[in-house]
Amino acid sequence: MIGRSRSPTGPFMDRDGKDMVEQGGSLFLASEGRFIGPGHASISLEEFGKEVFSFHFYDGENQGKAFLELRELQWEEGWPQLVD
Repeated sequence: MIGRSRSPTGPFMDRDGKDMVEQGGSLFLASEGRFIGPGHASISLEEFGKEVFSFHFYDGENQGKAFLELRELQWEEGWPQLVD
């Protein structure tokens, strides 16, 4: 879940303007298909200004083995979006 704020101390709001303290938060990354339990995110800046988002997951199609996935990260109206 993600939210954002103009201040490091909050309040942190989701896309709909709901405070994360009050059960707000916009879904960014969740289990889907073979990608089970994604987490431990990192963002890297690659050549030509492209941002890459990395995360680990358990592969539901490979006996639950742990893997690292890399996806391009783009921004839409100030919110992060992963490119498949």
